[in-house]
Amino acid sequence: MRLETRRDYCMFANKLIPMQRIILLLGLCLMVLLSACKKNYKCVCTATNGSVEFSISEAKKKEAQLACDVYKKQWSGTLSGTCLLQELPKE
Repeated sequence: MRLETRRDYCMFANKLIPMQRIILLLGLCLMVLLSACKKNYKCVCTATNGSVEFSISEAKKKEAQLACDVYKKQWSGTLSGTCLLQELPKE
């Protein structure tokens, strides 16, 4: 793009500044969304021999559910038990 006059340059700059603001706002929104994905959870497992809670910190829900399934296999073993994933409230 060739800018012939000062007026052309001012018109170009006026269009550029709002675009920069939009890109900046989109970047900030993306950062907030990505940081909000990870939360704290607890996995509450109950079986015939009792119950136990496991803490899972800073994990996405899918990762926390996988960890809870692993805890269920390790903790309950051959006993029939259930493990429920619960989201902890924000501090």
